Parts: sequence; structure tokens; C-alpha cells
Amino acid sequence: MNTESPETKLDFKPVHRGLGFHPFSDGLPYTPSGATVAGPVRVAPTITRPQPVVLRGRPLADLQTQPVAQTQPVAQTQAQPQAEAPVLPSLGWVYLLGRITAFVIDLIVHPAFSMLVLMGVTVLRGHEPMVLFGAGVFEVALLFSFALGAALMMAQEVVLGSTPGKRIVGLRLRGSSAAIFMRSFFFIPSVLFMGTGILWALFNRQRRCWHDLAADVQPLPVSRS
Repeated sequence: MNTESPETKLDFKPVHRGLGFHPFSDGLPYTPSGATVAGPVRVAPTITRPQPVVLRGRPLADLQTQPVAQTQPVAQTQAQPQAEAPVLPSLGWVYLLGRITAFVIDLIVHPAFSMLVLMGVTVLRGHEPMVLFGAGVFEVALLFSFALGAALMMAQEVVLGSTPGKRIVGLRLRGSSAAIFMRSFFFIPSVLFMGTGILWALFNRQRRCWHDLAADVQPLPVSRS
């Protein structure tokens, strides 16, 4: 004998009302009342709407971007051209003749003065001055006189910038003491090369000798120096 369980009437009702989610999100539009749904319970997400930001206390005109102050262009300073070294004008034959005259005067005055000094020393030592003019002594005395005269000329040029001969013709050296001393030192090679360094002034526009070119110093008229 078959025993059948009485049929239970199932009452279906929608479950989406008031739950805040779509009724078809899990694929089951209806769930039997009293039935247990398997699986994790899904919680409806909470949607938060952003609140509008209200700015108070400042007018809208103040919130606008202030115009950037235009910076004045910096005036570019133009590079000043460097002052060029003064170019000496070409000096004529009158100037060259004055240099030659000054040199001849110094060439006579300083060795003569040196010879007088040597004669005075000879007298102080108890000898006759004429001893200096004897054979074999005069050459040495003459060489000593020229050497001492050259030393005196160099000392006057370094300290005073001039010599007796240059002062007579109106010439003067303009430059540092070191440059003038170097000029006097280079006077020796100007003479030793058969006077080529001295004769060079004949072909130079500024009438410069080798020792003038080496030291960049030369005697100039007082009005131009």
C-alpha cells in the first residue's frame, strides 16, 4: 500500500520590495516562503552621494586667478668695447735725429765723467794721473770708463726716466722701472749684432730699436709722453 505525503502548497512572493537591490541580481525572481537560500548573504551596497561644496565668506571675484604681474624685461647691458692700446704715430726723421744726438751726448759725458773719477782715485792712491795713459793701462782704463758710464746711464734711466742727453733734446722714458731696466739690458744684443738692433730704427715707423721693442718702452718727446 503506497503512502503519499500530502502536498504542501507553496506560496511565492516577491522578495525585492524594500530590500534595496535588483530582484534579478541572484537569478531567482521569487523565493518560496520559509525556504532557506544557500550561499552567502549579499548585503546591498550603500551609495553615498557627494555633498556639494559651498564656499562662504569670500566673493567669487576673489577666487578668480589673479593675473600674473608682467616682469619687466631686464635691460641687457651691452658689453663695452675694451679700450685698445694707444697706437704710437709714426715718428719722423727729426725724432730719430734727436735720439742720435742724445745718445752721442751721453756717450761722451758718462765715459768722460767715469775717467775723471778714475783719475781722482789714482791721485788719492799716490800715483800720477798720467799713469792711466801709459801703454797697456789706457785700454783697461777706457774699458772701465765705458762700463761705468753705461751703469750710470742705466741708473739714471731707471730712477729718473732720462739722461743728460735726453733732457737736452727733450726726450723721456715712460714705463715701469722693471721695463726700463729690461730695455737697458737688451741694449747689449742690439749693439753686439754689428749694430743691427740700433739701425733697425731706420726702418721702423715708430723709430724703435730692438731694445725698445723688447721692453715696449722708448724715449718720447716730453710733450707726447
